[in-house]
Amino acid sequence: MPMASVTPQEVIREVGLESEWSRLRQRVMHWVGHSDPDLRPMLKQQFEGSSKYFRPLTVFACHRAVSSEPVSERVLIAAQAVEMFHNVTLIVDDLVDGSPTRRDKLTLHAKYGPLTAWMVAGYIDACANDLLASRMPDESADLRGDDDETRARRRDGLFDGSDGRAAKDRASASVLAPRRFDTRRDWEPINLAGPVRFDLRLLSELKKRLAIAECVQWHNRKGGVLRPGKKRSMRMLGLADWRYLAREDTGSMFEICACLGARSQRYRRFGRLLGMLYHGCDDVADVRALKRLGGGGEEDLEEGILTLPAALAIQHSERIRALHAKPKRTPRELKTLRAALVEQLPQAAQELDAIRRQVEVEAQRLGVRNAAQMHRLIDHVRQLAPADDGERAA
Repeated sequence: MPMASVTPQEVIREVGLESEWSRLRQRVMHWVGHSDPDLRPMLKQQFEGSSKYFRPLTVFACHRAVSSEPVSERVLIAAQAVEMFHNVTLIVDDLVDGSPTRRDKLTLHAKYGPLTAWMVAGYIDACANDLLASRMPDESADLRGDDDETRARRRDGLFDGSDGRAAKDRASASVLAPRRFDTRRDWEPINLAGPVRFDLRLLSELKKRLAIAECVQWHNRKGGVLRPGKKRSMRMLGLADWRYLAREDTGSMFEICACLGARSQRYRRFGRLLGMLYHGCDDVADVRALKRLGGGGEEDLEEGILTLPAALAIQHSERIRALHAKPKRTPRELKTLRAALVEQLPQAAQELDAIRRQVEVEAQRLGVRNAAQMHRLIDHVRQLAPADDGERAA
């Protein structure tokens, strides 16, 4: 089935993750519906729409690959936190690029103004962190080995956090006060290990990597890297630079999703390559004026963004390299640059197919018990920018 005619819901159904997607969607909309009333309209504007949920689907597919058990509450929460933070990055991207629309509707800043958009992005990020941190009491129970009854009693405040003695006399203490745990007991303290720490550390890593990648990409768009105390140094961009940005921009997001779903860092390379494939398909789709990913080829062209076709064109022509590096271009120069990028589509398709083969090899190398969803996900990501007959012939 051609991807152009496939809706996000059909992709989810074909990948076989309808139940997980439905649970996630319900959780996200429940959070939106119970958020601060003053921000609720903005959150509905951001989260109600045709999101493809490819990042959470990566979480779920990797979970299915290693376990026959249903997706746990912890994995679901991790997927929700990732989807919330992904929307933070979309809001920031739209602000920086000045994009008026996304997913066939007004962007947040276009409808409510830039200050509101920045504040809503911060609010979503804080809520994602709080969502993960809210699992701290359950994590401590996991580490102690509490049974369900004891876990419930601790949650109700009938025990303190150190020795398990009755603590009704402490009921007047603030429920917001941090719990203190006795590290001398026979369970490992939260600040050294545990599933919540695993999630928080991965999400923190993701945020740092994305921040670095965005700064690198911004400086590249502005003509080079500015080093303290030195003049601007022009960089000769090429395919290696694109691979770095694809890896650290989209690749890092999918990498973290894969680790969160499988609860293992062995899945880093699989997720990273899958994200690079998604990033490249997005680039190619934009150049071919495809809108199914919500991007815009003309904007990328005018802003001098290093897409995959642009990286290939730059490597093949000094003239195109110079045109791409110019801060402003005439309509005629833009037309020349556009034609050069279109000319590289067959080579870009070959690059994407090479990345796809790497993802498939990595999925095979992992030797998981059920890789069906992983392979279906790879197929659907590649079909976001399917090669036409001319590209296959090349």
